[in-house]
Amino acid sequence: MLFRKRRIIIYSVIVIIFFTAGIYIASFIIPSSEKIINRTQIVMGTVAEIKIINENVDVSNNAINFAFNEIKRIEKIFSTYEKNNNIWDINHSDKNKIKLDKELYNFILVCDSIWRLTNGSFDPSLGSITLAWGFNGDNPTVPQKKKLNLALANSGWKNIEIYDKGIIKKKNIQLDFGSIAKGYAVDKAIDIIKSFGINKALVNIGGEVKGIGKDWQVGIKHPRVINLLLSKIKLNNYGIATSGDYEKYFFENG
Repeated sequence: MLFRKRRIIIYSVIVIIFFTAGIYIASFIIPSSEKIINRTQIVMGTVAEIKIINENVDVSNNAINFAFNEIKRIEKIFSTYEKNNNIWDINHSDKNKIKLDKELYNFILVCDSIWRLTNGSFDPSLGSITLAWGFNGDNPTVPQKKKLNLALANSGWKNIEIYDKGIIKKKNIQLDFGSIAKGYAVDKAIDIIKSFGINKALVNIGGEVKGIGKDWQVGIKHPRVINLLLSKIKLNNYGIATSGDYEKYFFENG
């Protein structure tokens, strides 16, 4: 399930900016000659935040503009809701053998490597299951057994074969890169920011966070206790991602 635009009221946005998907962000003390520029946008179905510390405000703002444009470009590629984009074409193709452009092909290779390294725990071919449970809409529900079994039969990365220019779908597999696309967008946005000569910045897309420069500090939010942090971590040129069962869920029969 990717990037469905939801109605978000103002106070929710304010809270999410600081506690997005289990992450709290605190920057370090900066020299007086440097300025911190911080901007947020709703993109990829969540709040994206970019912080830059730099002496030149104009350069910082330009870098943020280009970084957000890159995030939106990636959203367009991987959204399962936007018709006639790359993923839509793959999921709705009548052909089993599908040619991919260079970027998507390399991305698929990375996904395949992660699938193998995790022994299948990471699997971006579960779109049919997402649809069966209704998590692509506003009213998810427990699917009937027949519907779920059909979704399971049309899932599984083992049914994706990679050849030198694309993929072969052995079944009616529905790809869904919601578990990795935001992290990919974070990496690409950081690359854009670096290209402007900036060496202190942080990008956060829905809890997928990466910083350049030392002493960016993030806190891991307690999943059950409001405003309580379980731990604090300094990124120091690394990234971190969070996932939990308290952001997207539903109750069935109470």
